[in-house]
Amino acid sequence: MLGEGFDLPELKIAAFHDIRKSLAVTLQLAGRFTRAREDLGNATFIANVADVNVRDELRKLYTRDPDWNVLLPALSERMIGEQSSLQDFIRDFAEFPAEIPLKAVKPATSAVVYATECDDWQPERFRDGIPAPDSCARIHYSINPHQNTLVIVTARRVGMLWTDSESLFGWEWELYVVYWSSGKNLLFINSSSNKGEFSALAQALTGNRATLISGPRVFRTFSGINRLRLQNVGLTEQIGRNVRYTGRMGSDVESRLTQAHLGNAQKSVLAGVGFENGTLSSIGASRKGRIWSQRREHLDKFVGWCNGIGAKLLNNSIDPDHVLQGTLVPTIIRQRPERMPLSIDWPESVYTEYENNWFCTLGDTEYSMSELSINLVNPTLVGPLRFEIAAEEARVEFELELFGEEGHENFRFVRRGEIQSDVKHGRGAQPHSLASFFFEDPPVIWFADGSSLEGNQYIVLRSPQPLFNSTRAIAWDWTGVDITSESQGEQRQQNTIQARVIRELMQSEEYSVVFDDDGSGELADVVTIRVIGDLDAPTKVEIGLYHCKYSQEATPGHRVHDLYEVCGQAQKSIWWAASPLKKGDLLTHLMRRESLRVDKARPSRFERGSIDTLQTIREIAHVVPVSLTVAIVQPGVSKSQLSNDQLQLLGVTENYLSEMYQLGFRVIVSA
Repeated sequence: MLGEGFDLPELKIAAFHDIRKSLAVTLQLAGRFTRAREDLGNATFIANVADVNVRDELRKLYTRDPDWNVLLPALSERMIGEQSSLQDFIRDFAEFPAEIPLKAVKPATSAVVYATECDDWQPERFRDGIPAPDSCARIHYSINPHQNTLVIVTARRVGMLWTDSESLFGWEWELYVVYWSSGKNLLFINSSSNKGEFSALAQALTGNRATLISGPRVFRTFSGINRLRLQNVGLTEQIGRNVRYTGRMGSDVESRLTQAHLGNAQKSVLAGVGFENGTLSSIGASRKGRIWSQRREHLDKFVGWCNGIGAKLLNNSIDPDHVLQGTLVPTIIRQRPERMPLSIDWPESVYTEYENNWFCTLGDTEYSMSELSINLVNPTLVGPLRFEIAAEEARVEFELELFGEEGHENFRFVRRGEIQSDVKHGRGAQPHSLASFFFEDPPVIWFADGSSLEGNQYIVLRSPQPLFNSTRAIAWDWTGVDITSESQGEQRQQNTIQARVIRELMQSEEYSVVFDDDGSGELADVVTIRVIGDLDAPTKVEIGLYHCKYSQEATPGHRVHDLYEVCGQAQKSIWWAASPLKKGDLLTHLMRRESLRVDKARPSRFERGSIDTLQTIREIAHVVPVSLTVAIVQPGVSKSQLSNDQLQLLGVTENYLSEMYQLGFRVIVSA
């Protein structure tokens, strides 16, 4: 039972028991029981918010004082749009058994692909292509003639391994999804078993007019994947008269890929992760013809994935070897790179969950991650790599040490000073020393040339980084501002860089929120939020992160050192764009930061807006698109004197933000 109640005009009481089973029904009930009437008071909705496993959409409705007039229509519209696309797709299929609803079928995004030479396909002949159809106890199939899609489900009785008794058996179910793109003349075959290339099925459906796409051509599918990092490389190597397959997973894949490029090995299997169209993407391909990613999709989305893969396979301008030349591969090192460190960032595991699930103890005080910063300490071109974990009242310093002999390289994080520091994942978890935590999950150090270091794994960008277009730098008037003074502080000192940025932003009425986030644990020095449309009918949320940095001298110039730290801060912003969930968490972070400040009887961080405004926007951000723009502000840089070193550093930063999550980038300087 999802819910029960009394639908009396003067009495509206509803109880939701299992709100995970049907979001549509839950929303319908919520809307019905909260309809207003002039002679009635406000409706009350009571739910069990202790259940943390509720659907994300329902979690939005359970937040403090949500604006249901905004949320319910937006949620319904989004759900209707998604469901409408799927319903339109499956409408033309014939009936399937009730226990196997097509709308619930989610094949893995995996397929072998055949080039076809037929004017039409013959999906009804599938029995000639599946193995031993007469041995199947059940065969269900359906054809969508408009979308050229065939779905087959087979069931076979299989004996149990632990007995010869014929009365004991299990069922082996197999799903086939076949899509023929008439425009591209490509046939995609997906099977839940992933056994073989399904040549017999392809020939049966096309009248023996199909040719498997295999060999180097399949690796065209890696095209368009930015910052590709291979995690699995399999090679077929010629050794004497023997042909052997060797596979490598992890950090040693570079030597295997290099060997393939040198010509004494053939690429057999490649798989990795990177960024495509602003999202994290996985891709894998086998020389024998299989192509896959680590996702499951509904039938309409699966066909869309096939079309994207097909476009790459048919693009003769894509050179598979050229695509793979930009692959990011780590090298194990024993000495620090002679590169200028820009920034250091928390391990990825810290960003994959809500920040209030992580706690650090510095000395005798426990802090949540929202109160802490991780920063480089006195970075130099050579010398030790040191960093700090800092709160406003305490800090602890660490040094990354690289050591060992060739083939036995290792690393460790050494705490400097006497302050004890621990970390735990959840309030009730067992604490561990930060040094041991970093050894298991190292923070990432970024360098000015775009390379990075995790523990002793060093990754260099292989593709050249374009210079930043100097004409795009924005020159502001800094009259009356001490450009060597960065933060306005709680006293709001008006001759500082941050105060000047806030004054400029406050001149525009388009921002619903202007937020001073300066301090340990900051997202940026200033955060702006703009709702496109209005709060009653929003269409998009735009978030701006402004990173400010003081000038090392009183007059602007072409000093590249003035850009190192602020460019590093800009690059750290990418984690808040990792997903819509993180963008919502970004706004939660701001709310938490404000509460921590106000609880200590200190001035509010809001220059414009309030907690209530931020609360409403946070919920809107879950149901409309969210964009993120990163800006660096450094009045110590002169636009008219920009040097190649500065333009290269700005280009590395812009390319990093764009390739990973397609973030906008602005540079604000002096004339």
